Amino acid sequence: MNVEESPSGNSTVTQITIQMNAGSLNLKGGGAKAVEGTIQYNIPEWEPQLIHTDNKITIQQKPELPLQIPSAAIINKWDLALGKSPIELSVHANAYKGEINLSGVPLRKLEFKDSASDNELIFEEYNPETLELITYTTSASTATLRGLGFANFTQMNFDASAGSYTLDFAGKLQQPASVTIVGGGCNIKLIIPKGTASIIENNGTTTTVDVTRGSWNIDQNVYKTEGESPLLTIKVEIGAGRLELIQQ
Repeated sequence: MNVEESPSGNSTVTQITIQMNAGSLNLKGGGAKAVEGTIQYNIPEWEPQLIHTDNKITIQQKPELPLQIPSAAIINKWDLALGKSPIELSVHANAYKGEINLSGVPLRKLEFKDSASDNELIFEEYNPETLELITYTTSASTATLRGLGFANFTQMNFDASAGSYTLDFAGKLQQPASVTIVGGGCNIKLIIPKGTASIIENNGTTTTVDVTRGSWNIDQNVYKTEGESPLLTIKVEIGAGRLELIQQ
């Protein structure tokens, strides 16, 4: 299935929603359209639907379909590219493997909702837009978010449970940024680059905190790094979990 979609309305922002299950999702920038690429599947009931209304584009598989694990006999592979106009992106997926490289993609909002998944979200070039809000909700998954400093975000809400998650803030912040992390029964690793001024406040009552690398100023439940960048403020509240802090 080929995908070539552009907004039909007059809005300056395109809202793109991707809903898929039990497959692989490769998503990157560099598209000529708002969203383009191919979707390979070999189960007829899994045929994606394209819903296009004004500035809203949704690509989805029927949510009521039973999940099956992709194998040599079961294929559900999404390879998509995003365009160069401002985007509000939502990804809702379960039991999938994601390779999401949003380097240089003009994002204004970003939302992920997933479970039982393995996802890597990468920023290696600056977002040319201000990313007003990142919302990431996940459970029973493994996720690595790399280069968050390049995302050019101002607010991030991360809600996780029963999994292992890494948030790497590489990339010099362009403005002050705030992060809220909540959840339970999970391992959270925070990587702060040298030169980034940060304050991390741990309010988790049963959280083990390990400072494994770097130079930190510690005052009870508050951990600070010094730098000349705009301030990164992180508030953590996870129960029965582990928080690892790294400066590198």
